[in-house]
Amino acid sequence: ATILNPQLCILWFKDHWRHYQSWYWKAETSMKVVFQRYVDAEEDEEVNMDPPRRKLPATSSHDSRYQRALTVDTSLLTGARSYKKARKTTELQQYFDAHVEDLQDAEGRDSHPLWASPLTWWLKVGQKRYPTLFKIALDFLAIPSTSCDCERAFSGGRRTVTIDRGSLSGATIEALQLQKNWLR
Repeated sequence: ATILNPQLCILWFKDHWRHYQSWYWKAETSMKVVFQRYVDAEEDEEVNMDPPRRKLPATSSHDSRYQRALTVDTSLLTGARSYKKARKTTELQQYFDAHVEDLQDAEGRDSHPLWASPLTWWLKVGQKRYPTLFKIALDFLAIPSTSCDCERAFSGGRRTVTIDRGSLSGATIEALQLQKNWLR
């Protein structure tokens, strides 16, 4: 998630791991692999979509089969899919390259979106500029950095379900746990 923080980006790794080149290269390569997975997934979604078809007046089933046989997926002729893939693969590099310019642009301006939370920047700026990276950022920034809340919930559950309360239903335990959490 550090790479997806617009204040830090790839420069954080270059700066803090300058004596450990292999670590830096691994972080960058890992991000490229994740990015490529998202690009491939988007491409698979587009391939699975049926090409747009013209509405034709109702005729016999033979005529409609004939018309369907004559339909052509124009993206295959124009190469639109391969163009999209080439454009998407450069999106990650554009994000890395634009980082220094973004920092210089935001310097001295307290209200610049770059100084807000990473999620705010991705919602205001990154969503339009880097649509694929935006999806990755939403997925990765949603992961909590620690598991303290989860562990606390399990500990609370242990205190709720005692020997005397061993026959409580799952729904009742869930309701008690949620109520304890909401009252904090």
